[in-house]
This record gives sequence, structure tokens and C-alpha cells, in this order.
Amino acid sequence: MAKPIGFSAFLKLLELSDGPRRTELRKKLGGGGGFQYWRPVQIVAPKAILPAANIEILKKKIDGLCSGHQQQYNKNAFAAFCKWITGKPIKPSAALPTIDIPFGNSGLLVHLKPDISFEIDGNLFSMNLWATTKPLLTANTLSIGLLFSASAYKAQGYESHKHVILDTIRDRLFREEDILPNAIHLLKDKVDAFKKDWDVLNPIPPASPDRPTEQPGAPKQP
Repeated sequence: MAKPIGFSAFLKLLELSDGPRRTELRKKLGGGGGFQYWRPVQIVAPKAILPAANIEILKKKIDGLCSGHQQQYNKNAFAAFCKWITGKPIKPSAALPTIDIPFGNSGLLVHLKPDISFEIDGNLFSMNLWATTKPLLTANTLSIGLLFSASAYKAQGYESHKHVILDTIRDRLFREEDILPNAIHLLKDKVDAFKKDWDVLNPIPPASPDRPTEQPGAPKQP
């Protein structure tokens, strides 16, 4: 089993076609964990739903955490998140635990950790943010990702939260009710595809031939 990959990286792998996916997976299996490009908005977004949160100060917090194009994309994602929460009676809630779950028998281990947990009108929600155009996510990928994440937590006994993905690029909220009816079949197809990638990238070395069994009293082999 490889080092766990984050949920955003998992969504990206789900969206990529065979060749680019295998290239990206090779990088992930190579170690290092990758650069946490979206960490600034993941740090700041949960603070935006706290009582008396100062959004302008939080924007400046992003400025202090990154620069250049990373800063601009993180600020854009934060702006989309702030637009979504505006006017909603959101209350912070205790975060779900971080869990590492195998993606079927594909060899991949997915690191699940919702970015924001909150309550609206007595309902608990756990949200992940998608904040990049590389790639843009389709309904197929969002369905597989959300089905996998929600099912993983419910299997661990955490059934009270509704799971959502906020696509800050397309300004849309993807909910469990939006999961496509054929999502389980799409998920199984992706497990098979990832398993093929895993087998190619992690070939099993051929077994060494067995040495002849020595009989008691027989002269030892030179």
C-alpha cells in the first residue's frame, strides 16, 4: 500500500484520462507528497464561518501564506466560498476525523479530511473545496468522489453528516442528492483502471527458481 493521497489529488486522478493519470500516479507513488497548493484557502475558509469573522483580515491572511499565481487562485477560491456562505445561518461544528481508506483493491490509499464542517438549520455538513481549473471536474468525477467519501465515513459510524463538494471554479455545490444513479458502476470501473495502473507501476518481480531439495545423507550441492 502506498502513502495516502489527499482527496483533491484523488479527484484529479479520477478526472484524468489513462495516459496523464498514469503519469500523475507515478509522481504520487514516487513520494514527497507534492506541493500543498491549496493549503492557504483550506486554512482560512473554516475561520470564515466563525462568529464575528472578519473576511478582510482573512483575505490578508492568504496574502501572508503565499504569493504570485498561488495567491491569486487561493484568493479566488476563498471569494467563491465567501459568496456561498453569505446570508446562510451557518454555525461551526466539530470536524469529522481524518481517515485513510483503500480505494477498493487498486493499491491506492485515500486520505479523507473534510475542509469545513458546519451546521445549517440543525443539519450537519462536511465540505471539501475544489479550487483548480486543472482539470475541470465532471459530474462523473464529483459523483465517484462524493460517493466514496460519504460511504467511507458512514462505514466508520459517522452517519450524521451530509457530504458536499463546493466547486469554487464553476460556483456550484455538489451534494449527495446530485450523485449520478450509475455512480457505483463508475466507481468500480475506476478501481479497475487504477488497479491496472498500479500493476504497471509496481510490477511483481519473477519468483526465483527453487533449489533442488537435499535428501538426508546425500552429498551437499557444490
